[in-house]
Amino acid sequence: MIKKNCTKKYKKNGVWQKIKTLRLNLKMTQREFAKKLNVFPTTVTFWEGGRSMPGFSNINALLKLAEKGGVDLTKEELIAHRFK
Repeated sequence: MIKKNCTKKYKKNGVWQKIKTLRLNLKMTQREFAKKLNVFPTTVTFWEGGRSMPGFSNINALLKLAEKGGVDLTKEELIAHRFK
């Protein structure tokens, strides 16, 4: 079960919006995006909905995609929000 306060915390920081924008800029479905990052499609749904944040193992792959997708996403930003 996901705590409601956890959801609010992630939605405030806007990282979830950047992840969704990235996927849309790359013209990928959640399934395609998930396959590219080697995660389940539900994981992408959780990231985009602000219910969880990408793990450390996904950060570098996300940053590579962010370069291609023209989204300003930094490693520091992703790591910092894992500990808030």
